[in-house]
Amino acid sequence: MPELLESEKGRPQYEVRQHRIVLLIRKPRKHWVILLTALALLGYLFPATFAIPAVVVAALLGFMRYRLWAAERIVLTHKRIVHVYGVLETTREEASLRLDRISGLRIKETFWGRLWGYATIYLEAPGEHPGLKRLFRIARPHPFYVRLRSVVFGEPHAGDPDEGPTHHTSDQVTDELPDLSRLSRLRRRG
Repeated sequence: MPELLESEKGRPQYEVRQHRIVLLIRKPRKHWVILLTALALLGYLFPATFAIPAVVVAALLGFMRYRLWAAERIVLTHKRIVHVYGVLETTREEASLRLDRISGLRIKETFWGRLWGYATIYLEAPGEHPGLKRLFRIARPHPFYVRLRSVVFGEPHAGDPDEGPTHHTSDQVTDELPDLSRLSRLRRRG
């Protein structure tokens, strides 16, 4: 669970996590692939010596991947969206983005995502937000997306630069432009 601000405590929140499919699909790191390949090759060449270490290493890697997945959370509060990831006992990273900074949302659901119940949500905001630009393979994405969209775009934000201090009743916000056709006729004559 992320460290919440005092004003966020006790408020309604929405929490999601990545779908379990990422445990199988996630791209492994090169050094782990090399290690497992070497252990598999040695287990094939010398089955009595390296079969048990290969199974133990594979089980440890699977357990570590599960722990990373289980600790990852995406929390929506009334002020910001927070992405917490990492093994909580050793290293934890937290990225957050204020909701009033989000200028656009996009959901991408592939065929397999529709079949298994996951999608990727893209957040558009000015600046760099490395942990929050893409919320990858979120489980049960539609309720979260609808809630996020309603929180971000549902009400006008205070201090919106597009809205002035007064609301105009007509579509005309500025004065009319002067009639330039008369000026261009004068230039042609002269």
